[in-house]
Amino acid sequence: MFTKRLGIPLLVAAGLMLAAAGIAQAQLKATAEVDAWDWESNPPMYSHSLVALYRNSAWMPFWHELNFDGFGFDWQNYPWPVGESYPGGCTLPDQTPWEGVMDYALYHEDTAADNYAYGFQETRFWELAHCDRDYDNDFDNDDKKYRPPYARDTISDTTAGTAIVLMAQDVVTTGLCGGNCSTEIVTTLFVSLDTDCDGVIDADLRGRGYDDSNPNKVWTGVCFFAEAKAPPPDQPWWQGNPQARITAGGGQKTVNFRVLEGTPTLIELASFSARRLEADPQRVISWATMGVLGVVLLGVLAWRLRPARR
Repeated sequence: MFTKRLGIPLLVAAGLMLAAAGIAQAQLKATAEVDAWDWESNPPMYSHSLVALYRNSAWMPFWHELNFDGFGFDWQNYPWPVGESYPGGCTLPDQTPWEGVMDYALYHEDTAADNYAYGFQETRFWELAHCDRDYDNDFDNDDKKYRPPYARDTISDTTAGTAIVLMAQDVVTTGLCGGNCSTEIVTTLFVSLDTDCDGVIDADLRGRGYDDSNPNKVWTGVCFFAEAKAPPPDQPWWQGNPQARITAGGGQKTVNFRVLEGTPTLIELASFSARRLEADPQRVISWATMGVLGVVLLGVLAWRLRPARR
């Protein structure tokens, strides 16, 4: 009888362990798509075409691949202006093609004859991350669908190091919207995958699936991640479709939005900064498994020590 009673909770624990494992299971030139998380797509995923933008002051995550044939990496050393340098920049004679400057810009204010509206308010969490979000050593649409939207395995951020350096944050700028907005907020970043200036991508800045036989290939991709604060509620509608863009080395990619009322599922909308847990799902699984087994063993012990019936 004891074996049967013990077997049932252990089977439950094993099922929970398997479920947890399943849950756990990307001259500078922008050429890859710029994506933002679209709650209205089916299924919700990162997209670049008419993404739903709610007027709720929530933080929207963005995703952009620093792909081998583009962001970057066209085998031309970055042409530093005379007398100018940035933290982490490689100077003569040790220049490298694996670095450059990019702008991350978003429509901020809209002006029309009978309308004035706000767009994106500010940005944060500018990072380099593994494009492979589902831990299967490739970068495809499964990574763009992976939930939650803000989950990522951060390689480097602007709080430390020189792989991605914040040069200017959310500068309100006019004249760059082509008449589609009054102002943008522009964040300028310096990005380098070769901080030791030896002409090869640094070992700690490589995408997953790195192949030593081809040391200059970013196999599964290094991606740029950031978040932008959506427009506030209770204000006029934006006329047309606001945009966000990434510009680097003569290349530019944009993502278009459609403004909506309401809000998506609030539980999943929250953006967390505890990236250490996001970056190590196996540790999360281990702790969850230990917790489940602990509950099961306490239950068995309590059953064994219960008062005997008379």
